[in-house]
Amino acid sequence: MLDEVRTWYEVARAALVALYRDIRLEPENLPSQLTSLAPFATKEAGLKLIERVQRELTDLAVLSYFATFEQLLLDHFESSISALLEREKEPLRRRILEGQIQLRKPRETPITNVLDYYKAIVDSDLVGQVKQVYQYRNWVAHGKRGPDMLPENWATLDERIRYHGSTKEVRT
Repeated sequence: MLDEVRTWYEVARAALVALYRDIRLEPENLPSQLTSLAPFATKEAGLKLIERVQRELTDLAVLSYFATFEQLLLDHFESSISALLEREKEPLRRRILEGQIQLRKPRETPITNVLDYYKAIVDSDLVGQVKQVYQYRNWVAHGKRGPDMLPENWATLDERIRYHGSTKEVRT
């Protein structure tokens, strides 16, 4: 599932890289469908638009990738809960476990709380990094209001969720 998102992202990104190169090197060979659009009135405007499209594509990929990751994580969390409850035979312990809201309704548990459970089996720094991606995803999903949520220490998104897509890469 995650590979599908990565594949469509890489195909679209490669197409944008090719289009950027064509605009820069051979603008006269662009399809008339593009050159007739106002944003492609000048070479510079076209290049600027492709850079913007690349940023938007990366943000869309983050949304899609994190949504897919979230579903996989919740599937695992839910199956772990089911296995835990099935193994518990002592009635009082079982009832206590069943009483936990996260165990009764795992899909209604905030993803940040679910991630905290995984600190027991995954490096807590990694969980923190995933939470940073979640914050970035929320910033994108809710209209990119306020300052850019991409932490300065991220060279690229690839470091956190296996994506790359900075504007610099489009220019290559």
